[in-house]
Amino acid sequence: MTVGSSRFALDALRDGHQHGLEQMRRLEEVAAAAEEPGDGGLRWAFDFFHGDMERHFREEEQVLFPALARYIGWPGVLHAMMEEHRSLWKAIDALEKADNPTRTSNVARHIVWLLRSHIEKEDTVLLPLAERTLNANELVEVGRQMEAPDRRDP
Repeated sequence: MTVGSSRFALDALRDGHQHGLEQMRRLEEVAAAAEEPGDGGLRWAFDFFHGDMERHFREEEQVLFPALARYIGWPGVLHAMMEEHRSLWKAIDALEKADNPTRTSNVARHIVWLLRSHIEKEDTVLLPLAERTLNANELVEVGRQMEAPDRRDP
């Protein structure tokens, strides 16, 4: 899919959601073990959170959400998505500070639940809303802005 396609931006976000779900399956395995994670701990998870996930959230918050807000305003679904982003960051902070295997496991399970729930809402509510609300030119512009170099790296 090229940036010139009106569906590029939404397809890119959906791809990011699939990657996030894959990472949550991996985190769920760690949480199920209820012990200190081996092999470098949770470094891979924090790399995902502070890399791909942070970039994905930034693309949504700085590009897609403002484009939709011109039509639907910030209260409602956009505000709820922003609040869920904040809740995820708080949970990630708690995971970084977890000081024992039980706490690590519990917080990891919470993050898995939060992110899965969040992705489901975006896939079933937010992205279909964007498809119905934004015209082809606006979707192309959203894709172009998401690909801008200043949005690609945290």
